[in-house]
Amino acid sequence: MSCFQGFRRSLAFQLKELDAWKQVRQSYCCRVFRMDQQIVESREIRKPYLMGSMFLRMFSGEVSASEQMNLIKQLRERTSAPIKDVKSSLVACNWDIEAAQKDLRKRGVVLASKKSSRTAAEGLLAIAQTENKVAVIELNCETDFVARNEIFQYLASSLARLALSSKSPTQKIQTPLSFDPDYFENMEIVLDHPKFSGETTVQSAITEVAAMVGENVKLRRGFALSTSSHGVVSTYLHTCPKPGLGRIAGILTLEAKDSNASVDALHRVGSSLAMHIVAAKPLFLSKENVTSAALDSEHDILKTQAKSSGKSQMAIEKMVEGRLRKYFEEVVLLEQKFVMNDSVNIKSLLKDLSKEVGTDVEIDNFLRVEVGEGIQSLQLHQGSISPRSSGAVRKRRENLAVFMLAILLRRPRFTYFVGKRFFSNNVFDHAVAELNKEMELIFGETLPSSVMDSTSRPQESQVTTSRLDESQQSLSHVDVCGRASMVDISSKVDSKRVAVAGCRVLLGKKAFDLVAANQIAKGDVLAVAKIAGISGAKQTSNLIPLCHNIGLTHVQLDLTLNDKDYSVDIEGEATTTGKTGVEMEAMTAVTVAGLTIYDMCKAISKDISITDIHLKHKSGGKSGHWSKNS
Repeated sequence: MSCFQGFRRSLAFQLKELDAWKQVRQSYCCRVFRMDQQIVESREIRKPYLMGSMFLRMFSGEVSASEQMNLIKQLRERTSAPIKDVKSSLVACNWDIEAAQKDLRKRGVVLASKKSSRTAAEGLLAIAQTENKVAVIELNCETDFVARNEIFQYLASSLARLALSSKSPTQKIQTPLSFDPDYFENMEIVLDHPKFSGETTVQSAITEVAAMVGENVKLRRGFALSTSSHGVVSTYLHTCPKPGLGRIAGILTLEAKDSNASVDALHRVGSSLAMHIVAAKPLFLSKENVTSAALDSEHDILKTQAKSSGKSQMAIEKMVEGRLRKYFEEVVLLEQKFVMNDSVNIKSLLKDLSKEVGTDVEIDNFLRVEVGEGIQSLQLHQGSISPRSSGAVRKRRENLAVFMLAILLRRPRFTYFVGKRFFSNNVFDHAVAELNKEMELIFGETLPSSVMDSTSRPQESQVTTSRLDESQQSLSHVDVCGRASMVDISSKVDSKRVAVAGCRVLLGKKAFDLVAANQIAKGDVLAVAKIAGISGAKQTSNLIPLCHNIGLTHVQLDLTLNDKDYSVDIEGEATTTGKTGVEMEAMTAVTVAGLTIYDMCKAISKDISITDIHLKHKSGGKSGHWSKNS
């Protein structure tokens, strides 16, 4: 009985202590009883009282693995910080999630300041606009992976809206108004996002995002353009992950002299012109806007080139004059050929538009902005080399190629015969010797003797060559020894050569309807695909290794919507006057156009097929006329 009374008194005392714990948020005591003796053991009780109910959470010396994972997940969802930093803060704060969140924010400011000197050449452009005004900002980061981050994109859009709402002259802005990053630094911005919200300064918001994504984040620049009440602002964003964001922006303002003119036609043509600005990269609006410095520099270059021809002074002056006209067609917007119809230039297009609306229409101003332009050249000028630079990436790829070849060299009989097809005798021996050294560095061992001896087996090489299929020896890009070879066309006669290719993209009903209604978020699918196909044809020799670099005289793409099977039929024609055909250029054009359609529609449906890529017709050259249906 006395033992029971002692236990009851101790239990009553413990309950009284627990009642006192309701008034505090945290305590570190637990009592264990044996009969009427107390043994005190240190334990942790976190947040024992919450919302009118008592929740006891006891930990011994360490938190269980499952609870650790749960806390890491919760803090990661709250902050989007790297998992390594999340765990480090939780451990440092004894797995207190609230304290760890504060610790992460403190660490983030320090880490962001350390990373501020690193090159940030990737990122996004964000555009915000009203009927008569537009603002664009460039937010940079270090990798395109972060540029796809939803928090980064939200911040970019918020900064663009802030730039649009910032104070500016009430009258129209005659030239693009440039915003320096310092202009925004201390401005207040209101954020409404699950990961970070409330009112803060622009610099604080950028620092917080930099801490979340683990990279250097910078607001690089901003611009604004506006027009009068009877003008329109047109924009186009290329590589657009979502509306209002992209990597290249084309912006222009169109003004109609008559305030009663319909703006629908201005909007239609303005959108096409904004796309043209992105593709054609004009530097000046008109000839009068070309700076004297640019003109003098180009004149000196052209004159030096002309003098090397050895012609008379009068001929040199005419050559320079003709080449200056070509220069104006390349850099002056009004003199450029329209990318969607190269039979007219921009000046002629505006004249046709003026006739349509019944009053004079002119381009008041334009702007082309691209993510990271100028950063890499500035970096090289300053002599700094980023570990993420293209040179470092290229070097890693070269090392990987050497590594793979070294692995092949571990397979004696296979590698030697493959190598003999791509190397002449002396080059091959040198290459094997070099790769042997690479393999010793990679694997820490020399080649097996069977491989080393294989380089002195000419009889096996002859046997292998004789086993080549006879049909392969007749291929134009394979020589009699089975080696890849570029065809020598110097003896061929110049002639007009034409090739027509076709392709079909099966979209499905949902994507087809959006394309037909021009409602795809990334922009006008057919127009962009057409430009991409033309650009692809010009790059064929860079894409297909043994193709000759051809001077194309004409490339035409026609894209037709087919509502019977919800597809886009693509037909491409390439023309040149030269020594070799343009079949590959025509097929590359339709293929790149098809891939562009897929890229712009993949957010709607992944079940899109690019099918039936084929040559329809060719003419010219030694083989003459050929048609698929003949």
